[in-house]
Amino acid sequence: MNNTPNKYNNISVDIDRLFEIEPEAIRLKPRRKIYRLVVRYSSAILIKLGLYEVLVEIGFIRKWFLDFKEYWYNCLNGRPLYLHDFYYLLGSYRSKFASVETPDHATNEEFLESWQSSETVYMLFGAVRRFSRTPLISRQFEKYIRNNDAVLEYGCGIAPITTSLLKVGKKRNLDLTIADIRQLNFHYAKYNLSSLVKSFEIVPNSVEDLPQKYNVIIMITVMEHLPNPLETIRNITKFLEPGGILFFDYHADDGDGQDTIEAIEQKKDVLDYISNNYSITKGSIDYENTMGITVVKKN
Repeated sequence: MNNTPNKYNNISVDIDRLFEIEPEAIRLKPRRKIYRLVVRYSSAILIKLGLYEVLVEIGFIRKWFLDFKEYWYNCLNGRPLYLHDFYYLLGSYRSKFASVETPDHATNEEFLESWQSSETVYMLFGAVRRFSRTPLISRQFEKYIRNNDAVLEYGCGIAPITTSLLKVGKKRNLDLTIADIRQLNFHYAKYNLSSLVKSFEIVPNSVEDLPQKYNVIIMITVMEHLPNPLETIRNITKFLEPGGILFFDYHADDGDGQDTIEAIEQKKDVLDYISNNYSITKGSIDYENTMGITVVKKN
């Protein structure tokens, strides 16, 4: 947070101060099941007709932008923002983000710096834009989630899956938790979801007990960014109930940008551990290529 007015394309964010200030009110209100179903099926029809993304692009569907604009004003002290400004800034911040890189074998301070620098504001713009087009992202996960399950979205970013479960999900009485390192996208998720979900911070290179056990843990676009993927998956497994479901993917990257060299070095060990402790429900283990979303059940 910054007391000095920010210009459009040079927002300066004090991440630690942001996390010290609690949200003033709940942004996303609890939705009754009938409302969630109406939104779910109307969105599905528009997607089927190829109209949903078009309506988002022209601003007819714009709740996502109004939520972002409120955060931009209230938390980032941004200047007045209109829809066309959002797309301009998306490109402006993207050009700055191209230089962001996590050093090989980074210290905790270096790791956090690569996720907290002013150049990473693009990650928020990019994630908000991307997931504004995928309102039903939770559908592919719901098949494996039961009513009353405890669900953790680990390394959640703006928490698109948890948000989708709350807005359009069919499952009832879910105990939802989101978690990530102290970075802007995670603060945005906490600001919007507020007391509707639990949350906790992940400390880089630290293996700490999770707050509780879970029936389902979701780790999407996480593995390649971890500084300690093998320790992390072991700890995740410890807090997943027997027979619990783990969703994960694993990109075959070269360690550039914000991908870590440790994720490359430990990939075989991580996948061996998963193979030995889980049964594959959907997908397959692939040591060489990028793995899409894979579903495994704890033995």
